[in-house]
Amino acid sequence: MKRLSIALVLACFSLFSCSTEEEPEVNPAPSEPALLTGVFLDSPVEGLIYKTNTQEGITNSAGEFQFEEGETVSFFVGSVKIGEAKGENTITPIDIAVTPNANINSSEVKNIAAFLQTFDADKEPENGIQISDEAVEAMSLTEIDFRNPIIQLLGELVMEINMNTLADLEVVFPEEATNHLAQSLELDYEMSGLEGGAFFHIVESWETRTRNVHWIHEFDSEGKISKSKAFEKYPWRPLLSYSYSDYNTNGFPEFFTGDHLRADGSSGFTLNYYFSYEENSKIESFSYSPSSMSDSDLYVWKIDAIDEERRVTEVSIFEQGTSTGSTLYEFDDLNNSNKILIYVNGTSEPKTIEELVFTEFGSLAIKKMYDGSRLTQLTNRHYREDYTPEKEVRIDYRDSLPDLKTIEFKDENGQINRIEKYTADVLFELFERLEDGSSTNTVYNIEDGSYYIEYRDTNNQKYKTEYYDADGNLLSTE
Repeated sequence: MKRLSIALVLACFSLFSCSTEEEPEVNPAPSEPALLTGVFLDSPVEGLIYKTNTQEGITNSAGEFQFEEGETVSFFVGSVKIGEAKGENTITPIDIAVTPNANINSSEVKNIAAFLQTFDADKEPENGIQISDEAVEAMSLTEIDFRNPIIQLLGELVMEINMNTLADLEVVFPEEATNHLAQSLELDYEMSGLEGGAFFHIVESWETRTRNVHWIHEFDSEGKISKSKAFEKYPWRPLLSYSYSDYNTNGFPEFFTGDHLRADGSSGFTLNYYFSYEENSKIESFSYSPSSMSDSDLYVWKIDAIDEERRVTEVSIFEQGTSTGSTLYEFDDLNNSNKILIYVNGTSEPKTIEELVFTEFGSLAIKKMYDGSRLTQLTNRHYREDYTPEKEVRIDYRDSLPDLKTIEFKDENGQINRIEKYTADVLFELFERLEDGSSTNTVYNIEDGSYYIEYRDTNNQKYKTEYYDADGNLLSTE
């Protein structure tokens, strides 16, 4: 009986020990939401700020961003929100547009694509779009409604950024941007309107064929182009102002007046031009008349060829209705027109009339002009470290004045403050602008050494002339 009691006690003790050593049941912790990776695609866009409820960052060179399942992702360039969409493996400008049922033809989508590609640092969206931090920091805009026309805004924005950073951005027009976007997304698209006909490229290169010029195109309340303004970049100053009128049934201008502005931006001399268009909205020709549309005084340039970069490469020339020949344009790797050739009727080979060399920032460095095979003029331009022009040396090869050399010196604002003229390396004329804006012009007699000095006021009006002998003695005054 005693043994049984001990056994029962041991059994109970063993049972009690087992029950106290068992682990309490614990509910498993909820699993963390999976972190997903998506790509923002026009080409892959690097430098976009993205934000979700849980994530924030900048897209990398592959255009990648991170989000949790079910989150909305918002995208920004600096402070400018370009749109938002539910997180997916791929997000495009179509996905972030607020336009109902947006597609590749939606103006908002086109404008977003143009905005992004305009910010591309190397101007080659085919290899990806890289948004420059420097450019973003210089942008004063904090909000853009991409449903509104954007060409004028892009021109003003690029000018602001380039003036403050030397970033050298270039405007990408919405139709061109959309064409690239469509290729990236493997969608069919055909450019249309003025942009589809390369209107802006043709107008911009008509009188300025260098990258050192920036254009801003303005539009009226009906969305028709009303004015185009050209600015030299280094230094920034106005060059041209085109005013459009006489619109056709498509809303395309058929006439413009080109004002060639003075250095201070005031009106200079004007030229009148007329457009004619082909069925595809491409400009077919320019016509020039000093006063009005008259067959007797028209000069016509018919555009014969445009290359893949939408640059005019060949035009035929007509004077008073008669063909006189054609002009060919060649371009360097930086998109500057570096060679101009002409075909004269009755000849089989084109003749070079101009050869140009440009600096890396698009300003003219060397210019050669020819008459047949004979070099008639050689120009060299020199620039300061901030790209502003400092000096121009021009040599004219003439029989009357052998090796006529002209040297122009400019101040930081591009104003000419000194001109030296030589023949056979002998100085014969000297112009000097004084600090108060008045000027003097000294002309030397090469044969006997005598000279005279003209004095002009700030309005360039001559008020006195002094005459000197070779020893510097004053002879008379007028």
